[in-house]
Amino acid sequence: MVSELVTNGMRFGLKDKNEPIFIDLRVAGNARCVVSGVGLGFVLDEQPSEPGRWGLWVLDWLAERWGVTQVGNATRIWFELSTTRTAARHG
Repeated sequence: MVSELVTNGMRFGLKDKNEPIFIDLRVAGNARCVVSGVGLGFVLDEQPSEPGRWGLWVLDWLAERWGVTQVGNATRIWFELSTTRTAARHG
């Protein structure tokens, strides 16, 4: 899931391909990952019509929570997973 967010940031989000992408991964009761960079953000396709555009759908399926925030000229996308989860979320 981390690689999906980084790949999306590199392919679709950055204004300048030389700008850095930042990853913040914390595990304390749950796992939370934030990927951020300077960019325009994105719009989630209702149903992707091209191959290779399903990553955020997979993220939605696997993550317990996720979201996107725009702060100034930076976009942050994050997800959380429980480290104590015993059953699949989607049943």
